[in-house]
Amino acid sequence: MSEEYGNTRDRPDGSLPSVAGIEKRNNKTMAPTWRVLWRENGQRQYELFTDEHNATQFRRLVEAGGNQWPYGWVKGKGSLGMPVCPCTER
Repeated sequence: MSEEYGNTRDRPDGSLPSVAGIEKRNNKTMAPTWRVLWRENGQRQYELFTDEHNATQFRRLVEAGGNQWPYGWVKGKGSLGMPVCPCTER
């Protein structure tokens, strides 16, 4: 049986809850994009992807890192050979 734990101290293994999410965005002028969203130190963070698979992989990296930007990741540029959405300049 699966249980949901809203607080780290309530989890048997002390792990962090999965709080990163993925939002599909349908754009009128270009192909769909996927936005990975999470909170880091109370601030909303996001990264855009043109591929759902890459967005899912990135979400896993964020969650594995305690809901923080993955080590070596450059916002809007990427890392580890994982391309981000070329549609935004930040």
